[in-house]
Formats: sequence, C-alpha cells, structure tokens
Amino acid sequence: MEPKQSVGKSLVLFIQLLKSVCFENFLLNLHKTTFLNMKKAIILSICIISAMACTKEKFTGTHSFWYNKQTAEDLLAYGITSLTLYIDDNQLETINAYDHFTVDPGCGNGNFVYTNSMFKRENETHVYKIKDQTDSLIWQGTFMMSQKTPCDATTLVLSF
Repeated sequence: MEPKQSVGKSLVLFIQLLKSVCFENFLLNLHKTTFLNMKKAIILSICIISAMACTKEKFTGTHSFWYNKQTAEDLLAYGITSLTLYIDDNQLETINAYDHFTVDPGCGNGNFVYTNSMFKRENETHVYKIKDQTDSLIWQGTFMMSQKTPCDATTLVLSF
C-alpha cells in the first residue's frame, strides 16, 4: 500500500506544483498584459492631448474694396460700366461701375467684399485684380489678411 500512497502523494504534489507554476505564469502574464495596456493607454492619452493641443481654431477675415463718387464718375468718363474682382486669379464678383460710397463704408462693406476662413495665427497674402467689362486691368495689388487685422479695406482711386 505504500507505493500507491506514495504515487498519490507524488501526484498531489505534482498537481500542486503545476498549479503553482501555472498560477505564477498567469500572474506574470497578467502583470505584463496590465503593464502593456497601461503603456498603450499612456501613449494613446499623450497622442490625444497632442492632437487637441495642435488643433487650430479658425476665424473669418474680411477685406473690402471701395471707391468714392469721383472715382465712379472717372470710370464712367472712360466708358467703364462694370468691374470684376479677381482674388488669386479666381473671379469673385462683378458690379456696376457707378456704384460708389460717399465715405468709407466700414468693416465688411464696400463695392467688393472678400471673406476668407483662416487658421488663427496664420497670415495670408492675396493678389487682387479688378478688370472692366472688356477684361482690361484697372487695379491690381496685394493685401494681407491676419487675425491681427480681421477686417481691412483698400480704397480704390483711378489714376491713368
């Protein structure tokens, strides 16, 4: 009976040892998995925070172009009846050349008004051209838009 009892004890000890080793491996793997998950969570958090910090807010900038009655009369004297605004070679608007203002129309008003959505802290330089009904160039130039000057204007004066 001794050998059976010895085998039984050995089997019990072997099972306990196996459980112990498996449990230790389980705990070790759990620790590794938890560490990796924590590491992934930290990296993911850093990425999300960085992405949010780099997200740029937008604002709308406005640039107006206007002229007074004297310029409107000069345009008509030269036979100019309509004017078309181009910004960066894109045609935007055509108006009657005699439309004019007696005083600076203020922010966001004018013969032509260009509005652009931009990122804050961003500066943009644009090229404008104004042509008459025969596609002749009447005015051209550049203007800059920035958050510091969200609304600006150019007074157009005819000088041939």
